[in-house]
Amino acid sequence: MKTISAVELRNDLEGVVKLLKRGERLALTYRGERIAEMIPATPAATLTPLEALRRAQEITARDPDYLKKADTYLKELREDQIAWGERSP
Repeated sequence: MKTISAVELRNDLEGVVKLLKRGERLALTYRGERIAEMIPATPAATLTPLEALRRAQEITARDPDYLKKADTYLKELREDQIAWGERSP
């Protein structure tokens, strides 16, 4: 994966767009810190379920605390749902 800085993005947006259109994935850095990844948009119809699962695994593998964060988030959603259910007539 090619890495580009925010300055490079600003100075050569058209070049970056062309790279994305060719299917390249890019990592974006700001002041030396990796802050984002840019991936080419693909229509959902062309993405197989196996490819979607692999992408999801790649994304979650980057964050070792992902499962803990997801569990906490889901618990909060459930608590909100219960609280709103109790308020409804």
